[in-house]
Amino acid sequence: MIHSRLLLLMTCAAVLAACETAPEPDAAAAIERAKPVVQVSVDTEAPDPGALGSYSIPSGRCGMVLWARAGTETVPIFQALDDGNGLMEIDGRRTGLSRQSVRGQARAKMPQIQEFSAHSADGSLITVEAETVWGTSFPGGSYVERGTLTLTGADGWQRVMPVAGIAGCKA
Repeated sequence: MIHSRLLLLMTCAAVLAACETAPEPDAAAAIERAKPVVQVSVDTEAPDPGALGSYSIPSGRCGMVLWARAGTETVPIFQALDDGNGLMEIDGRRTGLSRQSVRGQARAKMPQIQEFSAHSADGSLITVEAETVWGTSFPGGSYVERGTLTLTGADGWQRVMPVAGIAGCKA
């Protein structure tokens, strides 16, 4: 009886010791190879907007400037003019945009929803959609209470940012 208990105890100790040892190097490599690998490529990321260093609405024209929040500061990231041209800093490059479509109510000659396109440095197509919700009007313009700016790369990846801003006409 003591002999069988001792044998059982030794078997349990051996099993526990086996559980604590590291697997054979080949087994560890096989386990590592079996794990799914997800790598994000810079080539498949959405376009990256940057701050507009300078922007202005020319005299006698109407336009809109949208900004995003970066920490505690507001950063201008988009400009559109009533002639259908837009401007953004995309992937570190100042990029001119051409308006492709418009929808919704206009204020200060700026439609509520505008879609623009441009070509990136590598020649691929980027689209930018500015969708705004108008706020309080003032003489010659209106505040953009809130909205979204959506950048879409050629591969379909999107970056969607909340924005606010102002639309107006400059005398």
